[in-house]
Amino acid sequence: MSCFTFHLFNISVTNEVPSELSMVDKATEMIRAELNSTEILIRVCAVLLVLFILLFISFFITLMVARSIHKYNDKYKAQLKEKYELLLTGIIFNEEEELETDEFKESKQRVINHFKKKYLKNRKNRNILREHIVLLHKNFAGTSANILERLYVELKLHKEALQELNSPDWGIQANAVRELAQLNILDAAPKLKRRARHENPILRIEAQVAALTMDEQDPFSFLDNNRNHLTTWHQINLAANMNKIGAEKLPQFSRWFNSPNDSIVLFCVKMTLQYDQFDSIPELIKLLKHRSDEIIAQAAYVLGEFSATDADVNLLNAFVNASVKVKLKIIEAIGKCGTEEHIPFLEQQLLQNDLTIATKAAEALLILGDDGYKVLTRNADSPLFAVAEICKQVLDERNN
Repeated sequence: MSCFTFHLFNISVTNEVPSELSMVDKATEMIRAELNSTEILIRVCAVLLVLFILLFISFFITLMVARSIHKYNDKYKAQLKEKYELLLTGIIFNEEEELETDEFKESKQRVINHFKKKYLKNRKNRNILREHIVLLHKNFAGTSANILERLYVELKLHKEALQELNSPDWGIQANAVRELAQLNILDAAPKLKRRARHENPILRIEAQVAALTMDEQDPFSFLDNNRNHLTTWHQINLAANMNKIGAEKLPQFSRWFNSPNDSIVLFCVKMTLQYDQFDSIPELIKLLKHRSDEIIAQAAYVLGEFSATDADVNLLNAFVNASVKVKLKIIEAIGKCGTEEHIPFLEQQLLQNDLTIATKAAEALLILGDDGYKVLTRNADSPLFAVAEICKQVLDERNN
């Protein structure tokens, strides 16, 4: 009985499967037919076209609104600048003796109170005035610049810049640092100096430049224990701003020759040359044993520029295991600070297979005067590869 029941079940299942498959096929065919229907395709295209038109209209309206807002803001800013110019020109362009009169001070205070009441109640207006004062301050010096600095404080614009130092946006912080430093807000100096080792390079350089001009005690202390790499661009900015501070504020840059940060050591070696710190020659000689080829090369170059005759033995010792780049700088330095005693060494390098070293040795021999000239003349007929050509070329350059 059970076998018969099982057989019937199999038959029923077998009969049901084809019917289900046929229903799926019918549904598939129906969907395919609907999709292939021209009417459906037209409806879909119409919907897409309407959506595209709506998006285009929305984009066009947004663009026009943004343009109108931009034009309005530009016009408003221009009008406000005209009013600010009345304030600023009325204060700046006066005779110096008039600035201390009671009449001028009263008039100035009335103008300031008027602008505070009418134009400086919202942040946007104050920001425009800040921009205008900073721009004018860049183009003025002396009494006019001092007046702008006092006005900046009297209008309490420095407080907004101080608040911006706490902004999460590093760009806003950097602008605030630059503004406070330019307007000489000395009370802000400690806050600016704290950012001189910031991880953001733009903010860091602005804070370091600010320290140079605002820190009266130790403006270069940001170099102490500084692990941040000083890029070439960074070094150029610092060097350019050093020219704006008094020579009495410049430190002895050999102070940082032992820094673990190679970029700081390299920068300080360059500054030793820029400011003719001849007292640093002993420390420069020690750098010839530094782990960095770049620092050794720069130290050798500076020793040559200083005509440091005491460094000749150390230069020769550093030459032995140096890279080609360092050897070239050492040969150049020996040419500038060496004597006739170094001619045999330079002649030996002239006869080397390395053409760059041989050329640099020939140039150094020429600098050493008549004895070096005789060596070049003698080797102008040398059978060794390229030696004669190098000597003739260097001698021809002398004749020219």
